[in-house]
Amino acid sequence: MSVKQPYRVDKIGKKASRRNYSKISGTLELPDLVEIQTHSLDWLIKEGLQEVFDEVYPIQNHQQTVKLNFLSYKLEEPKYSAAEAKYREATYSAPLRAVMELTITDKQTGELIQKREDVFLGDFPLMSDTGTFIINGAERVIVSQIVRSPGAYFDIGFDDKSTSEVINAELIPSRGTWLELMSDAKKAALGRIINMKVDRKRAMLSTVLFKAFGLSLQQDNTDDGLDHTNFIRFMDAMGLQVNNELISPNEEQRPFLNHYILLYSAIFGGYEEIINTLQADKVVTNEEALRAIYENQRSDEIPTLDGAINLMNTKFLDYRRYDLNKAGRYKLHKKLGVCSRAFNNVIGHDIVDG
Repeated sequence: MSVKQPYRVDKIGKKASRRNYSKISGTLELPDLVEIQTHSLDWLIKEGLQEVFDEVYPIQNHQQTVKLNFLSYKLEEPKYSAAEAKYREATYSAPLRAVMELTITDKQTGELIQKREDVFLGDFPLMSDTGTFIINGAERVIVSQIVRSPGAYFDIGFDDKSTSEVINAELIPSRGTWLELMSDAKKAALGRIINMKVDRKRAMLSTVLFKAFGLSLQQDNTDDGLDHTNFIRFMDAMGLQVNNELISPNEEQRPFLNHYILLYSAIFGGYEEIINTLQADKVVTNEEALRAIYENQRSDEIPTLDGAINLMNTKFLDYRRYDLNKAGRYKLHKKLGVCSRAFNNVIGHDIVDG
């Protein structure tokens, strides 16, 4: 006669067993707790590495006569299995090889030389079934680091001295230049203005950056900076809204100030902070704005137009140096997209999806 035991034996895997003293038999299987890690590595091997190589290649010299192209990659079979790597105190990895193509162009003769070769890039660590890496025979795990996601961030604070409200905005890319915008009410005569910082350097007026990007006027010697009649006709022809009530009186006029007030109010809206910033901004042309940003970023160098253009291209317009990546673009569209801003609000005009 068999003795009734107060427990039952559950098989765990192929060899292990466990005594179960619970009175209620649970049939719910334990989920795979390392599924996120294993799937993430599978995506990296199948798609992620290709995206990284596409960001880096092709590599070419300054004269653009030598170019190195990336064609494809492959992971070979690992030398040891996970169990063997533990036993031999080795690293569980697989050789990573890529197919590269070198192109050399002779500008004098027009001769084109191409050479394709299989290149060994290194040993790529692999993950075991339990979600760990085996480095020199020891198991290692990856601890995720919490960092700020790329995108746009907004914050409202108060100045310690004046107790006035300070509005801050940050545009953080995954790779490249940090752009900060902040309100400033220290100039009481003008009211609150909007300053900016590029890579945490000295603050400057935000409208200078817009003028450097091309939202500026090309000044001609024959142009009258105080007469904006023809400019209003130009804006009417472009279909832009003309806010005549924002034009500065004659005794406060500065050359081309009203031109910028009309232009920026039509694009950004007739906000008081933008008008105050334009009144404090003495920069007129695109070239002056480029030089002002160059002086702000490279204060120890003599500003030149070519150097300023290269600096703007390097900091904002070169996709190899400035990138928001997928997460940053998603967060940016979520916060600044027209649908998100119009939610629970009444729009003044119809929105046409172009």
